Amino acid sequence: MEREIAVMRSVYQTVVVKKELSRKDKIMRIQAAEMSFLRRVAGRSLRDRVRSSVTREELSRAAASFISRGVS
Repeated sequence: MEREIAVMRSVYQTVVVKKELSRKDKIMRIQAAEMSFLRRVAGRSLRDRVRSSVTREELSRAAASFISRGVS
């Protein structure tokens, strides 16, 4: 009986770990798609060798500038 419980715990832990990995994998794929979109908006490609953080920062500044011009 104790052996069966130990086996069930082991199986459960394996399933939980695989579920967490798949969730992380999904998040990484979403972030990659988002960055691909932002690069296209900025007119860049991977070959331009510009850090993602720089692209994000420049686009957020441009968006803030665009919004402030629209409100004024």
